[in-house]
Amino acid sequence: MTGLSITLTDPEVRKCPYHAHDVIRAESPAYRDPVTGFYVVTRYDDVRRLALDTKNLLSGTGLMPSLEGSRNEAVNRRYAEHGWAPISTLVTADAPAHRLYRRLVERAFSAKRVSGMHDYIRVLASDLIDQFSARGEVEFVGEFAVRLPVMVIADQLGIPRGDLVLFKRWSDAAIELIDPLLDIERELVLTDLIIDMQNYFIERAEQLRRHPADNLFSDLVNAEVEGRRLDDRELCSILQQLLVAGNETTTSAVGSAMILLIQEPGRVDGLVGRPDRIAAFVEEVLRLRAPVQGLLRRAVVDIDVRGVTIPKGSIVHLLCAAANHDPDHFARPHDVDLARPGGSSHMTFGVGVHHCIGAQLARAELAIALDELTRRLRNLRFADGANSVDYVVSYTYAPGRVQVLFDRR
Repeated sequence: MTGLSITLTDPEVRKCPYHAHDVIRAESPAYRDPVTGFYVVTRYDDVRRLALDTKNLLSGTGLMPSLEGSRNEAVNRRYAEHGWAPISTLVTADAPAHRLYRRLVERAFSAKRVSGMHDYIRVLASDLIDQFSARGEVEFVGEFAVRLPVMVIADQLGIPRGDLVLFKRWSDAAIELIDPLLDIERELVLTDLIIDMQNYFIERAEQLRRHPADNLFSDLVNAEVEGRRLDDRELCSILQQLLVAGNETTTSAVGSAMILLIQEPGRVDGLVGRPDRIAAFVEEVLRLRAPVQGLLRRAVVDIDVRGVTIPKGSIVHLLCAAANHDPDHFARPHDVDLARPGGSSHMTFGVGVHHCIGAQLARAELAIALDELTRRLRNLRFADGANSVDYVVSYTYAPGRVQVLFDRR
């Protein structure tokens, strides 16, 4: 060991973590972050093996207050008095509870349902492009990458589009609560936002119990799990996770796709009218710029990773984003390669029982968005060079602003 002091909590590392991932991978197969104390695993085979080991590594870590409950009594009192205490249902749940909740939600994200949404997503994407195409310039994240996925998930939840600003605010709060270094005062502010969201959802759930509708929200409200319906606490948890997964991560991927399009002149023209190439590019975007950087697990026994012992009780950070850049699995891992063998074997959507439920929908949104953008826009370029892009300082990988110039076809 060389005494490396890289921490994934460093704001500069969070903005662009991939060089740090490479250094950590070379340093140790299980690197202990000096700030969080988490054991960071970066190699593809190790990440995959440990992600599949649901017996010795548990998803419930106690580190995600908005999903598992806070260790702070002031936050818990706030939930008890005004909302619903978080409960593990999907992301942080383990068997057998996870299996039951997942089976319920999987039905709502079936291949048939997603396939039936393709034309609708295309209309949304085209309408958004209409709103800026005449200008020749767009702040792409705010005007397209944020709006497309949040409109899709809001429509699927039967939420009025006039409330999209609330959706964005709540999603940002849920993402920020992932930060393991969050101070208590900020956690209380974010908790109040989550409680606002909970009350919003439950008010509408009561309406859908009386008058079911043809949307995902109604399906969840009225479906049965082992002979019973979800209670309000379970419903709040699942809806919060669908809200975040349904728009924040896809927003990040769409924003990253635009950056990668611009960085190689000629790439746009090579995608026009080529669904096969667009599909390959989608996988490369997901592999290269994973919105969810990794999975947190708690070791219930000592874990050996290539001779390094991770002690029982430790938090293990399975860094899927680093695994996606492992040169032992992906040749030229930092390059876009539309002919890459096994390009879809990346771990951006996780692996095993916690594989992302919305993976098919995310791929569809990305592919359709790219098809519409490349058909209608050309000569994509940054408006102000390196100053055209800002990144959100977060445990996700998220472009916050991408200022783009373009010509219409």
